[in-house]
Amino acid sequence: MGSAQTDRTLKNILKDFTKIDGVTSCIVVGRDGFIIESESTGKVDTEGLGVMVATAIGTTEVLGQESEIGSLNQYMAEYKSGNIFIASVGDEILCVQTENTVVLGSVRHAIRKHIKELEAVL
Repeated sequence: MGSAQTDRTLKNILKDFTKIDGVTSCIVVGRDGFIIESESTGKVDTEGLGVMVATAIGTTEVLGQESEIGSLNQYMAEYKSGNIFIASVGDEILCVQTENTVVLGSVRHAIRKHIKELEAVL
């Protein structure tokens, strides 16, 4: 019988993100823009978001390479009504969408906390 850590599914991990007050959706998307798994607390166009995230991460990764500052850990964009967090998870991409009232540090901490676990289930 596996441990609680290894028995967790991708869906369960994404649900942990949506338990953070202010997180509206969390998706794992392939580099091709296709959704691998998603979890949302409301109506979110995860398909559209997935395509945009796949496009955005490519440019962001090249920025780090060309600037010679290394590979991408996390990327955050702040908008009038919310935020988008993007992180590389092996060959896949994690995206967390939030309201503008979210405590930014709580999302960043959750990403760092769960990144290895996400890599293990992918």
